Amino acid sequence: MEPAPGTVELKLTDNVWLQLDNTGYLQVGGESIVRLETKGIDAAHRRVKNLTPDVDNIETVEGMVKYFDFKDPAGNRLSYVQIL
Repeated sequence: MEPAPGTVELKLTDNVWLQLDNTGYLQVGGESIVRLETKGIDAAHRRVKNLTPDVDNIETVEGMVKYFDFKDPAGNRLSYVQIL
């Protein structure tokens, strides 16, 4: 899937996607991001906020996805995404 110009997503399993981006948007400190699919973005957001303080707000790409990014305690970038 190509959700935006310069971004390609590959579905690895039923609920894990690999997103490749050459726009520079994801180049925050040279890190990559792992996106995990969920059917309940609001519940996932609440759970993650209880575990780590570095959690973004839920964003919506109309007609496509809702998602939020966060960092685990080691600083790895992770994300939950709900397909709309």
